[in-house]
Amino acid sequence: MNGLQTQSYTCGNLVHEIPEMVRAGVQYFRLSPQSGDMVATATVFRDVIAGRTEPDAALSRLTGLHPDMPFANGFYHSAPGHKFVTPAEARQAVA
Repeated sequence: MNGLQTQSYTCGNLVHEIPEMVRAGVQYFRLSPQSGDMVATATVFRDVIAGRTEPDAALSRLTGLHPDMPFANGFYHSAPGHKFVTPAEARQAVA
């Protein structure tokens, strides 16, 4: 035993937050392996990082690649971690 570990039913997805993180100087991103096409998934994220794909289009592509996977990003926005905060909700929280 190595202590208590928890896993979420949801999958963390910060595709909308990538442009902000890049502007903040983040240079490396880690993807955790999932079932499904991880090469295509990595390509989607790489394209957002490089500015070739907008986050909304990337989210749509990721949803198609992983149709049964609920995404979450709440922890990034100081919301319950299992929630998915949309860009509009994130803007409202800042205002």
